[in-house]
Amino acid sequence: RRPPYGFQNKKIDTADDVERNILVHEKSEADFVKKMYALRCSRTLDDQEIVDKLNSLGYLSRERKQRDKRTRKVIGKNGKMKLTVKQFQKYLANPIYAGVICEKWTLYKPLRAKFPGLVTIDTFNDANLGKIRLVESGTEVHIQYGENLTANKSIKRRSKSNPLYPYRGIVMCPICVNPITGSASKGMSGKTYPAYH
Repeated sequence: RRPPYGFQNKKIDTADDVERNILVHEKSEADFVKKMYALRCSRTLDDQEIVDKLNSLGYLSRERKQRDKRTRKVIGKNGKMKLTVKQFQKYLANPIYAGVICEKWTLYKPLRAKFPGLVTIDTFNDANLGKIRLVESGTEVHIQYGENLTANKSIKRRSKSNPLYPYRGIVMCPICVNPITGSASKGMSGKTYPAYH
């Protein structure tokens, strides 16, 4: 997929002869990202002034191709937009720039990337003004949110492989020959009663 602003995709061969896709710095875009963090850490300009300064230096978003949904032919182009305050704040809050991946495919658990970030974790924490913080503990990294930064943001995801129903979708019903499913009904007391059906 398209890499984040400031990076480009590169394929490498690992030690066990597997091709892996990593992110490497894209020089012209990476310079703008580093300048965003440096200007925010300096505390001399507010967000709007930083955005105006970056736009005056020539910041433009990437150009993207628009394709027809049916034929997938290119029908136009978009992008090449100037930086806005909202987009600037999104860039600053993205932990990928500190070399930490936290996305849907990691179940929103932060993982240290196999490539270096554009800024250090200390710079990332300083630029985000206490709204988001990366905390290192040994080899692991944790993300803390909010003003008090006491607890991690807990994101609960429903897993398809529920240990309550190990045979769901595997065993077939002898009557209708469809795979059985499982769910839990909630009683009056609030207790759940898991069952196959």
